[in-house]
Amino acid sequence: IPTNSSTFLISVSHLSSQNKMESQMVSRMRRMESKESMSTSFSEECASAVDRHLLTQSNNFLCCVDGSAHGDYALQTAFSLRKKRDHVTVFHAFKEYDDESKIFPVEYRPKEMKLKYECELIGHLPSSRYSIWWTSRDREGKRKAIEELQHEMRHRRHDEDYPDFILMGHVGRKGKKDTQTTLGSNSDVSLRTMHLPIIIVKSPCPAQNRKFLLAVNSSIHSERGLDVLLNLISPKDSLTLFHFYSPDSETDVKNAKLLKTKFEDELDMYGPVDSSFQLVEKDQGKAMTHCIADYVNEVNPTFLGICPRGKAAISSVSEYVVNNVYCSVVFCKS
Repeated sequence: IPTNSSTFLISVSHLSSQNKMESQMVSRMRRMESKESMSTSFSEECASAVDRHLLTQSNNFLCCVDGSAHGDYALQTAFSLRKKRDHVTVFHAFKEYDDESKIFPVEYRPKEMKLKYECELIGHLPSSRYSIWWTSRDREGKRKAIEELQHEMRHRRHDEDYPDFILMGHVGRKGKKDTQTTLGSNSDVSLRTMHLPIIIVKSPCPAQNRKFLLAVNSSIHSERGLDVLLNLISPKDSLTLFHFYSPDSETDVKNAKLLKTKFEDELDMYGPVDSSFQLVEKDQGKAMTHCIADYVNEVNPTFLGICPRGKAAISSVSEYVVNNVYCSVVFCKS
């Protein structure tokens, strides 16, 4: 026996245990390879799970401003709604003039506006969580400018700051219309042409304890609209889904109960703690548009969610509700 026999025995023991572990590993790998469900490596599954988590936990807000008070409301709403990982982009399209001092007051000049909003962003967000997008446009009109914005965003679809939500004030520099809740022309055109979820801000948004209201029906658009809204709200917010039905129709009552069961299950799985579903009786002889608008103004939520149909033109019901409710509106385009 050599003098280093103990070392020799330990080495033999180590080799035997290593061979045993390797044989177990080989058999384990063979069992894993025999399963079709394990075709993807574990690291790739972990990476995809992290990606899914990040995608559902972060939003990019594109805030359209023009120097007006309601444009500032939109930016403050973005600050209130954003979570830790969210990104905010401030956007403004301006016309170029030879002598801006003779046309615009100081607060509406592009350079001064950019400096103002940059100071606000620096005070609220880290530099990696905001960006400023200032662009000049021609004088062909606001519809042309919005079409150019939409075209530019389609080219940015794969960029990190591609927006999930567009925020804008319900009126611009001209102020409120004859009717207090009527939209301004820019908001109206954007609502009809943009392909992304839009938040029309009508009043300042509180930092917490926000109340969300979502109108739903049996269409697939309501399910997608709920998904859009769930990406926006925080766990401390309250969410109420409501649906109008006719109590005189047995079929309508039956379908309303089935709809309530379906969405209550969705809320139990994915909704915030304070979430509920309300069935509301439709007043006989009263149009659905008036019923929805009156109910929303009575509940007085912070945000109303509307799930539009998958077409460029908005329906008459959506158009009436947006223009006649006092709260801010989330147009859940999906």
